[in-house]
Amino acid sequence: FESEQDFDLETELQSLPQRDDDNQNNNNIYDQRNKNNNDNIHSEDPDEDGLPRVINGKLTSRQQLMGISVGSAGGWSLEVFPGDFVVHRKYGIGRYEKTVLKSKTKLTPEETAASEERRKEIINGLMNEGKSLEEIQKAVADFGTDKDKDPVSNPLAALLEIAYADAMVHVPIERAYRLSRYRAGDAAVKPRLSRVKGEAWAKAKHRVEANTVQMAEDVLALYATRETLNRPPFDPSAEGRVRKFAESFPYEPTPDQKKCFEDVENDMVWRSRPMDRLICGDVGFGKTEVAMRALFRCVANGRQAALLAPTGVLAAQHFKQVVRRMGEGTEHNFNVALLRGGMGKNTKKGRELRAA
Repeated sequence: FESEQDFDLETELQSLPQRDDDNQNNNNIYDQRNKNNNDNIHSEDPDEDGLPRVINGKLTSRQQLMGISVGSAGGWSLEVFPGDFVVHRKYGIGRYEKTVLKSKTKLTPEETAASEERRKEIINGLMNEGKSLEEIQKAVADFGTDKDKDPVSNPLAALLEIAYADAMVHVPIERAYRLSRYRAGDAAVKPRLSRVKGEAWAKAKHRVEANTVQMAEDVLALYATRETLNRPPFDPSAEGRVRKFAESFPYEPTPDQKKCFEDVENDMVWRSRPMDRLICGDVGFGKTEVAMRALFRCVANGRQAALLAPTGVLAAQHFKQVVRRMGEGTEHNFNVALLRGGMGKNTKKGRELRAA
């Protein structure tokens, strides 16, 4: 080709004839690449040669993709990947690096006997092969080291390699129950690795245990105090008004709703203890109606009631429903107001509300 001519390499390659077996090989390679790749993981090389991959825009080695699932504390399964933070009962917060195979430091009596028998066989085999004394002595010196590749002579154990601030700890797979995954409220903040040496982790555990005991004592004291509190029960004769208000509910209550209505009525009308009840349910399952009837019963007995909402939008929605069901202009004619941020006593809205 002359230098002034336009040359398209891809076009020229496509125009060259290819043999059927070459095409088949190329198709196999292409299929293998498609098999190994997905939307988030793109392999730079289809061969398993340890080359890195690009995952979510980050260069990641093949070793970093290899996680492990082992038994953990409390009977749970612990699945960790290189770089995950874990908590060891004794050593504290560490970072899982990888799983390694190392020679066992403690063998069972059966493993010890099998190892000795296997080493005798290896020595006898070397002698039968006519090896020199130096070669046999070198083989004996390698017993139990990384050079000893015989699985019987040198049993191996799978260990989890955990990195700490001042040391590397190897945890046997069978003792993975001492590990648990590190969990924190703010996952974006990486924790500080604990130190194996020293008593910092032990002091931290002791401090948390003391705080937990104090919290438990406070909760027990709170509930003991609640058991001693009394209040006048609501008037049973006002339940006729509550039933009339319930007729404005446009839907047929579910069995669970009916059970909640009865339980709340028993708490408020037929017991002298302050109500301490939690209603749980998924979105749209009718919890608001249970609260509505409790609000109405409270106000119908001459008391005030408040309905708390986490957001201003939800508070406004509940406000509209309460006004429509029991506010001014209805047969009940209750005084209903919306309280939100920016309605303090020194604000215009706050003064208007308090003047009313």
